[in-house]
Amino acid sequence: NARLITSVNDLQLVEKSMADLAGSAGTSLESMKALIEQNKNVLQRCEIIQRQTQNLCTSMSMQNFFSLILQCDVDNSGCFDQAELKLIAEGMKGLEPDFREDVFYCVLKRKRERLGIERNTLSGMMEVARNMMNENLPERDRIIARKRNMTRDDLPP
Repeated sequence: NARLITSVNDLQLVEKSMADLAGSAGTSLESMKALIEQNKNVLQRCEIIQRQTQNLCTSMSMQNFFSLILQCDVDNSGCFDQAELKLIAEGMKGLEPDFREDVFYCVLKRKRERLGIERNTLSGMMEVARNMMNENLPERDRIIARKRNMTRDDLPP
């Protein structure tokens, strides 16, 4: 995404240089402008696709998380003891490679403290879900670490 923006900006710089060459080389400035406009349109479509993909991934994560909660509430009490929490944490590690168990437990602890209760409840799990969906949290507070953008170094040779 950032690369495409940089590419469009670079093309605009090239446009200026091409304008200087257009007179002597006979290159059409209008065709260069059309290419730049086409690249802008491609960038906009890529951004839309990226947002749609992120929304789909978030939806799938939430569905998997809530399914996991239901499966791990072994006694169907709506409260989660340490063994059930451990099952949830292990399940999340399998579903989300960037799951941060320490932050998961911290979010639950803060919720219990705010409510003045000792047991982990569905209310705490809702707090976890809100954390997972909140894109504005600082990285240190995120249960699911942000995935970094792929670079050329990630591509096979």
